[in-house]
Amino acid sequence: MTRTLKVITALLTFQLFARGLDYATGNPHSGVGAFQVESLDPPIVWGAVCLIASAMLTFGLAKNWNRVIRDGAVLTSAIYLVFAAMVINDIHLHPLDDWRFFTGYITSAGIWGTIAFAVTIRMAVAQSRKGNDG
Repeated sequence: MTRTLKVITALLTFQLFARGLDYATGNPHSGVGAFQVESLDPPIVWGAVCLIASAMLTFGLAKNWNRVIRDGAVLTSAIYLVFAAMVINDIHLHPLDDWRFFTGYITSAGIWGTIAFAVTIRMAVAQSRKGNDG
């Protein structure tokens, strides 16, 4: 991975970790915010999933293991796609409203998908160069 891609991936991994930690720890003042959550289980589950993905990405970045980084990026892209699917019913079509969460999640999924694609291409090029050297 290039240094720039590593920095971008590390920053996005930190954001994913923060999201996971926020979900996992929950809101100590439940019901005070704009939305009331009836059960803590779903946020805790999504928090754990985000923390696992961020740990996977951190480990891959620390060890410079492109396959782990790529797989973590694919997992994270899938997580954000599920988040987008979960909020799509919140969009009122006439008039269009409350679409910022959906577009944010779709954009995040696209960024992580792009990272996975870039790492996969770099791995393929490195493998091809190895094959042509011998």
